[in-house]
Amino acid sequence: MAVMLIDRTVSFAATHDTARMQDPKILRVRSKVVLTPDAQLEALYPKREAIVEITLADGTVLTERVEAVRGTPDNPMTQDEVINKSRDLMIPFVGSAA
Repeated sequence: MAVMLIDRTVSFAATHDTARMQDPKILRVRSKVVLTPDAQLEALYPKREAIVEITLADGTVLTERVEAVRGTPDNPMTQDEVINKSRDLMIPFVGSAA
């Protein structure tokens, strides 16, 4: 979550970069992130919903619920998104095609 918040995107390489995970900026944001399991959401499996709640410094709470996370049958990725995700996952291991 910290990498995604800082980069405004997420990649396999960024989230598996051991040195980056020790970056003070990442550690500072990570210290503010709490992941909380939700039994009600887990009970919906195999349907995949998500809730993100952000509490701002002034106490304001921002909440977003997604009833079908991206990449599920009810909210499929586009062909370009699938291709980009596949490349992101494979290139670190097999290299990029010329």
